[in-house]
Amino acid sequence: MKLAQIIEKTGGELHPPCEKIPDITITGIAPVDKASPGELTFQTNPRYAGKVASTKATAIFLGKPTDQTTVLQIIHPNPYAAMAMTAQMFFTRTHTFQGQSDLAFIHPEAQVDPEATLYPFAYIDKGARVGSGSVLYPHTYLGENSSVGKNTVLYPGVSVMYDCEIGNSCLIHSGCVIGADGFGFAPDKSGNVKIPQVAKAIIEDDVELQAGCTIDRGALEDTIVGSGTKLDDQVLIAHGVQLGKNCLIAGQGAIAGSTKIGDRFIMAGCGAIGPSLTVASDVLVGPKAGINAPIEKSGEYHGFPAIPARQWRKETVSQKRLPDLIKQVQSLQKRIEELENR
Repeated sequence: MKLAQIIEKTGGELHPPCEKIPDITITGIAPVDKASPGELTFQTNPRYAGKVASTKATAIFLGKPTDQTTVLQIIHPNPYAAMAMTAQMFFTRTHTFQGQSDLAFIHPEAQVDPEATLYPFAYIDKGARVGSGSVLYPHTYLGENSSVGKNTVLYPGVSVMYDCEIGNSCLIHSGCVIGADGFGFAPDKSGNVKIPQVAKAIIEDDVELQAGCTIDRGALEDTIVGSGTKLDDQVLIAHGVQLGKNCLIAGQGAIAGSTKIGDRFIMAGCGAIGPSLTVASDVLVGPKAGINAPIEKSGEYHGFPAIPARQWRKETVSQKRLPDLIKQVQSLQKRIEELENR
């Protein structure tokens, strides 16, 4: 692939500037310390800044120009995103099966576009719909009256329960369950009375759910995962949650029922949010943090209960001083007792 194509696609600028981009072929991408001539690399992590000078790559994505290297520099405001766009140009997802297998079950009242791909043992229930270009791998289940849009991939073992919706250009990895019953029970003297979960789970366009995610259906209000959102392995989105657009949730994150979250929300691994809360847009939540109250302002939050990051850091530093403070207090108490005894 020509360097000029990459620069045009990513919107970067060559440094030092020149009237015409050199006719250079890029053969692949690699980490800054492992790249070979002909390959493209990038640097965003300060820990690898020292490796820029020794890289053998032909070109490198950087946030700002540097005099530490003689290789071609492509300056981009977000080198990491530029590298991701370049990677998409080199690596495209392929599927080994084409067409619709005779071993796939398609209910007579289902609607499957002729351009969709069904691997053996995919199951399409009554009234379900599959759009053009979508691919359903073995042992995928599409429940009654559910739908999958265009150019969406369901990897093996994905279950989409009745009446649920998946949009266009989504990627659903193995083991995901969309539309399982929400955890709704009313405790009673006679036992726990189940609350019927009759609303939908809706996945909007360009969503990626990695392995083992669960998106529960709502009880009375639909569960919605906004377009462009990406969920890591084993994330739980409970019944009636409304998750905004372009959110990122890392592994084992959990959002309790009926919570409303704005756009561009980011939560690190093992974070959790309590039920029936609201969280503003542009909020970042740290690892193992727990939100148990509404968050009305954008910003970074850490700890349990989650508090603004600056306050959390101060409190964390103070906690380290507690053993010494306890010793000081005990020493002062002893001196006071001695004085009183006199």
